[in-house]
Amino acid sequence: MSTAAKQSYTFKLQPEASGSWLAQVVEVPGVLVHGQTAEEAASAAVSALFRVLEEQQEDADDAVTLCERASEPSERWEDVKVELGLE
Repeated sequence: MSTAAKQSYTFKLQPEASGSWLAQVVEVPGVLVHGQTAEEAASAAVSALFRVLEEQQEDADDAVTLCERASEPSERWEDVKVELGLE
């Protein structure tokens, strides 16, 4: 059984005067895409959301690695303070 927390996201779709569509993910600033159809815009928004989440996970993994290194006793390592801005 997975213990991962589930997160819901709100997608907003808006038709443009040109006939294309805009899609955004409300909870993730910067995820705003367009498509020729509502379905294309929604699909692009999902893809963009996955890319953002993947990048956030990679950043979190890098931060954990830095923290692990900082806790190793060695003259080479300096203390590292890491602040994460995960949303």
